[in-house]
Amino acid sequence: MDTQKRANVQSLQEFVQQNNQLHVNSDQKVQKHLNSLPFDDPERILDQFLIDWQPTKRFPKLAIINFILCLAFGVFGSVELAYTLMIKENSIAYKSVCSNQGQGLGQECIIKNFNIPQTMKGPVYVYYQMNNFFQASSEFSKSKSVDQLKGKNISVAQAINECGSNYYTNSQMGQTTSITKKALNPNDVAIPCGLYAYTFFNDTFQIEGVTIDDSNIAWQIDIDNNYVMDPELKDKAWINLTDQHFMVWMRPSPASTFRKYYGKIHDGLNAGTYTLKIMNNYNSDQYKSTINFVVTTLNEFGQQNYLGSIVLICLSCIFLVAGIVCVFKYIHAKKNL
Repeated sequence: MDTQKRANVQSLQEFVQQNNQLHVNSDQKVQKHLNSLPFDDPERILDQFLIDWQPTKRFPKLAIINFILCLAFGVFGSVELAYTLMIKENSIAYKSVCSNQGQGLGQECIIKNFNIPQTMKGPVYVYYQMNNFFQASSEFSKSKSVDQLKGKNISVAQAINECGSNYYTNSQMGQTTSITKKALNPNDVAIPCGLYAYTFFNDTFQIEGVTIDDSNIAWQIDIDNNYVMDPELKDKAWINLTDQHFMVWMRPSPASTFRKYYGKIHDGLNAGTYTLKIMNNYNSDQYKSTINFVVTTLNEFGQQNYLGSIVLICLSCIFLVAGIVCVFKYIHAKKNL
């Protein structure tokens, strides 16, 4: 038995010695190969520049692509700028004018010098522009009841959950009279409730001697599906849910400065001075915002859009410069061949 153990130990020792010798021989072969390389320092093999891994530089094709993009953006930008310059627009920040005239909230404000310097062919579109008003904030988007807007009589719990605990009763909304001129219970659920409805823009505009058509100003899907006024709830509602000005207001705007469609003047406006009558109901100071009354023509691209056309023209210039750089790179590469 002892003889067998001694044989196994001897066999294991021989295996270890052979394995160590293999490692030594392998290291010697690697070092010998490195010493045979045509470099002063064999380690430089690790820093070789591998030509096959370079990306192919096709400067002519890149130049052509850049010039095509330059032409496309330049044409579109120039066309949009030309159409924008054709639009005629006039606006007035009327809140400060009304305040200076001593016509405060709840009073009719008459501006007798609303000037139209150039004739505006019909149709002329009427907007009110809100400045520094953040309608797209999460506080706004969460504060309304879709079920209520579709004509359902919601519970107090649902009103609190969807409209918020600060904007769900008539007293919180500051409303005392329904659209049928009946007194509202201050503790009842407001119809409509929520911050969207609370901030509803309710100034009205009239240009003396001019008809402003405010029909069909809302989206058709809103008119057909999204807003319903249950006749049984009219005595409890402080806004008619099918009022299209209300529908327009309830469409969120992404920027802090935005315009809402108010109406259309089909016959246009001749050059001259007009009398603008405004029912000054909306307290913009509460939200630290200003409001403009705007009349404008439109074109195939919509309203005035100087920013969009300038961006397109700037992109065209960038692609032009990139194309020229590619041409010079190609010429330089040809000279070095």
